[in-house]
Amino acid sequence: MGNTTSLGSELKVERAQRIRQVRKMLGLTQAELAQYGLSLGVVCAWENARRKGLSEAGATRLADAFKKAGAIVSAQWLMDETGAAPILMAKTIEGKVVRPISASQSPNAALDEMLRFLHLHYGPTVDTVVPDNELAPVYHAGDFIIGLRLAADELHKGLNRHCIVNTAQGTTLIGLLLQNKSGEYRVATNLQASPNDANSIEIYSAAPIIFTLPKL
Repeated sequence: MGNTTSLGSELKVERAQRIRQVRKMLGLTQAELAQYGLSLGVVCAWENARRKGLSEAGATRLADAFKKAGAIVSAQWLMDETGAAPILMAKTIEGKVVRPISASQSPNAALDEMLRFLHLHYGPTVDTVVPDNELAPVYHAGDFIIGLRLAADELHKGLNRHCIVNTAQGTTLIGLLLQNKSGEYRVATNLQASPNDANSIEIYSAAPIIFTLPKL
């Protein structure tokens, strides 16, 4: 009985990890994913392996939601990782076609291709690895993230967005870019911080995060 229970728990966790992987490929929060015909409570339960975890019926619903959001993934892959790996559907952004990236593609090759595309069509990018779990469940330690860099006079474009921030002191922070009533820019490096208690720093540049490759 103990081994059966342990196996069931492991399957729930593995399914939860696959759900998180595809959601982060799409760059969606749990709340944003829920807008594709799901409820936030159900998405959270599936992704955190709570209750009974992801069922076959749930996997079918989730695969349909992912398709609407822009990723092709089968219910079978979500359940037991068999069949084709997830792939992002090609999208057109400002008249430019973004080629799909497969989860089975070499991570380095996929990232190099994406960085080249972004730099060519949108300008300088910033990338880094998330060092800790301060921003969980949005970002986790080991996640690779990419942002489009904004200069100091463009910081207002990144307000209320998660950014990779380079400070005038040469440090790099990851957090929510905020502005208090005095007009000072601040960076909330955890989900509980408000504009008034977030870090007040001199910012050299900020890069709103547009892509996350989760640590597997």
